[in-house]
Amino acid sequence: MRLLRPFGKFLCCYPPGLAVAVALGRLAAPSAPALAPLAVVSAGFLAFAVAVSLAATPPAGRGRSGGDGPVLAVLSIRRHRWRHAAGFALAGAAGGAMALRLSGDGSATALTAGHLLLSVAVLFVAAWLIIGEAACSQEAIRRALLDEVERT
Repeated sequence: MRLLRPFGKFLCCYPPGLAVAVALGRLAAPSAPALAPLAVVSAGFLAFAVAVSLAATPPAGRGRSGGDGPVLAVLSIRRHRWRHAAGFALAGAAGGAMALRLSGDGSATALTAGHLLLSVAVLFVAAWLIIGEAACSQEAIRRALLDEVERT
C-alpha cells in the first residue's frame, strides 16, 4: 500500500492541471490555432512537474500510529525511484495525449506511437530528476532526520 501512496497524490494533482491545460488550448485555438497544441503541451508539462514534485515530497513527521516515520518514507521513495518515475511518465503521457485530443483540432494533434514513446522518455527523465531532487537531496534527508528526532 505504501508504494501506491505517491501515485494517489499524483492522480489528485495531475488531472486538474490537465483540465487547465485543455482550457488554455481551447482559449488559444480561435486566435492562434497553430499554437494551441503548444499551449496545451507546455501547460500540461508544468502540471506534470508540479504533480510529480508534490507526489515525491516525503510526508511530514507522522504520529506513532501513522506507520512509517519520515526517514523510512524518504528511503522508500529513494528505493522505488525508477518505479515511481516510470508510473508517473506513463500516466503523464496518457493524460497528455488525452488532453491534446480534448483540446480541439484532431488533425493538428495526430499522435503516433513514436510520439508517445518519445513523450514517455522525456517525462521519465523529468520525473527521475524531480524525484531525485525531492527525496534524494541532502536537504530532504536532513529534514527527515530532524522530523524523526522531534518525533522521538
